[in-house]
Amino acid sequence: MQAPAYTPSPKTCLKEMPINAHIFVTHTHWDHIQGLPFFIPIFIPNNQINIYGGVDPVTNESIHRALAVQLQYSFFPIREAQLNARIEYATVKPGEPVQIGGAKITPIVLNHPVLNFGYRVDCDGQSLFFTGDYEPPLNIYDPQDDEYTEFQALIDEKWQEVILAMDGVDALIVDASYTNEEYATKQGWGMALMIRE
Repeated sequence: MQAPAYTPSPKTCLKEMPINAHIFVTHTHWDHIQGLPFFIPIFIPNNQINIYGGVDPVTNESIHRALAVQLQYSFFPIREAQLNARIEYATVKPGEPVQIGGAKITPIVLNHPVLNFGYRVDCDGQSLFFTGDYEPPLNIYDPQDDEYTEFQALIDEKWQEVILAMDGVDALIVDASYTNEEYATKQGWGMALMIRE
């Protein structure tokens, strides 16, 4: 679901080559894409690497731009042209499933400071949902403000969409970052609160 932060050893990778990998990017913050240039299969000829992500609504740029920028000389010693695998980029859209073999991957927009997808994966009668970075939206208005009710209705509608996407999954993976104490000063940063019982 993220650009790989862990890569198996070259010896392990070579045993299973060529591969056809599918990488779904939740969003393009560095901590979610920085592993891609270290993914060994991306350097091996005849491998196929398929990278999925959204179109940034602010820049109107695709996932390809974000990853091409990451591989500029200012940030990394290897250029995109030096990667030996075949790399294809695909744009995902909210609610439009992508079928890969027997797996159906459905993206849903989740709250974060940039375009951010969570993914529901349904395959062979089982399912999971992965949030990536996500913070349920907060109403930025005070209850006495004129805009409060309308904004809260949007928040409630989005919350129901998220609940529906997660409904009935066999596994729910939530990327949570903060303790109660830390969250008090990090509201609005787009990360979840760790819940401890």
